[in-house]
Amino acid sequence: MTLAVSCHARGATLVKQVMTENIEALRRHGFGVAYRMLGTVADAEDVVQEALVRLARVDEHLDEPAAWVTTVTTRLAIDHLRRERGRRGTPLERAAFLLRVVFDYPSRCHS
Repeated sequence: MTLAVSCHARGATLVKQVMTENIEALRRHGFGVAYRMLGTVADAEDVVQEALVRLARVDEHLDEPAAWVTTVTTRLAIDHLRRERGRRGTPLERAAFLLRVVFDYPSRCHS
């Protein structure tokens, strides 16, 4: 019984070490995907962190963890862009707001 527990503990330690090395590679890969989509380091780091948290919760074996991280990171980044668009409006709406409110530019009037 003790030998089995000891072997299991050593095996778990080895798995954690391998996972730690792979996690860093997956983090860099996911960050590249997220940064290209979102354009800011902070947003990309947030999205990748969430993707890696979800990866840690996966119970089944993944044949291609990088593909899984790419898919989840992409979906999370799209969700982030949708939330931001709803919060900030479209670029044209922001430009119109800036011209009208900030720069006191008169809006078109049809008289």
